[in-house]
Amino acid sequence: MMTVNFLRNWTAKQLVLSLIMLAPVILAAYVWTLNHYLSRGEEPALLRQALVKYSKGYSPKIVVVSGSNALHGIDFMQMEKHFKQPVIAYADNGSFPLQHKLNALTDALEQGDTLLLPLEWTLYTYPDTLPDFYLDHLFNPDGAFNFEYRNLPWLDRLDLLLLQTPWSHAKYGLWHSLRSGFNLEKRGTLVWPADQLELPDTRARGGINDLPPEQFPEMSPEYCDAYILGRSHSRTLSKAFQENLATLDQIAQRGVNILFTWPVVVDQLDHYCYTSNLSSNLQVFADKITDTLNQHNFQMLGHYKDFAYGSNCFLNTYFHITPECATQNTTKLISFMEHNNPGLRPSKETPPPTAAFNQYILQNTKLDLRPITLNKLIKVNRDTKNWRDVLHLESGWSEPEETSVWSSGKRASLKIKLADQQQPLYLSLKGHYFNGNEKTRVLMNGEEVGQFDLSSAQIALPAGQTPHLTVEFQFLSAISPKSLGLSGDDRAIKFALQALMLTTEADPIDM
Repeated sequence: MMTVNFLRNWTAKQLVLSLIMLAPVILAAYVWTLNHYLSRGEEPALLRQALVKYSKGYSPKIVVVSGSNALHGIDFMQMEKHFKQPVIAYADNGSFPLQHKLNALTDALEQGDTLLLPLEWTLYTYPDTLPDFYLDHLFNPDGAFNFEYRNLPWLDRLDLLLLQTPWSHAKYGLWHSLRSGFNLEKRGTLVWPADQLELPDTRARGGINDLPPEQFPEMSPEYCDAYILGRSHSRTLSKAFQENLATLDQIAQRGVNILFTWPVVVDQLDHYCYTSNLSSNLQVFADKITDTLNQHNFQMLGHYKDFAYGSNCFLNTYFHITPECATQNTTKLISFMEHNNPGLRPSKETPPPTAAFNQYILQNTKLDLRPITLNKLIKVNRDTKNWRDVLHLESGWSEPEETSVWSSGKRASLKIKLADQQQPLYLSLKGHYFNGNEKTRVLMNGEEVGQFDLSSAQIALPAGQTPHLTVEFQFLSAISPKSLGLSGDDRAIKFALQALMLTTEADPIDM
């Protein structure tokens, strides 16, 4: 009753002034809540994000940025093996803003790196507003795109939250935050698939090669051009793309080689792309794009028709070709890259970077390992799943093989996490040596604990260890099978780790 009387005594002017004074508080709370929702989590959620974040300091490398045409049109591992540089696919959907991708990878690009942009046509013409499809992904509770949001400058965040986010998305973020009491899930462990690094094909770098063909429903002959160019058929470079060029200018000033090329397009049966009705106008627009890039000293590789394929290559959209045709397209693209940039041609003596790059990524990863379970056998090989949840091969290892993982060089280290235990613990190892057994020096968290034959060793852990235990092996020798005339394997190897176990008694591993 007192509250009602109090409000009755307010004049309209007082009420308006009070609302005006409260407006900044309400607005600040709105921005804080949505920003909290979109920036939750600390680690990358997707492989491409992890490759970009943890490759900082590794150079030279090639980063490919585009929509999904590159995911299906380029074999990134084929390109990596040819140029002998790591190749990272930072690509998703052709409607997602290029500026957000560039912000996410800017810190990782350094002098000597190459940025390749096979952009879909719509990325040259898309309006400045963010598409609903992208906002759907951004506000999804799985947080897969929080990495991109966290890399936005604050002014861009405010623009997104206040000017680009419709109420339908904002209320979802607000509701989710309020419902959880602002205690949104923080990712303590990585969710990106670390084991994907070991795959022997383009998927190890973020590509796709295993989608089954799916046919579109019946389409009009003009549909391909409408699909790849956008239904508006705009022929004007957007303000957003001009801003992207300004960002690329800043990246180029750091010594990054920036290359553009045209997107892959593909016919479907008698539904053709780049029809005769379109060709003359499209050539004018293509020339406008090329001239604009030349003004910024950026190269455009090839002609857009060089990357147009027949219906035998059709996968499931006019931008997606089959893996077999992606191999052909990659070979063609490599030729264009080398012709225009002779410095990219690799030396014959340069070793393939795949294993070394994978190790670099994992070493830079802030792994939050699960505590290793007592008396549980942990097999370490290519096919066993989940061992990476409790074991991190830090350095000095080759890629896991069918039954084990070989050391590489004269030092190798691994990390495990210990549960809170009061009793003495032993680390039991199982494996085999190459070119004769030896007594290997073992250090735990930098402290030497002795010399052991690792083929069947039980090593007592020093008392008072921290939860994270780093175990280092220092071998007396390491030699390649090739140097002994046994095979063409030129790795300097010594010990193949097959399994380990943490126990309370000094018992050997029985496999």
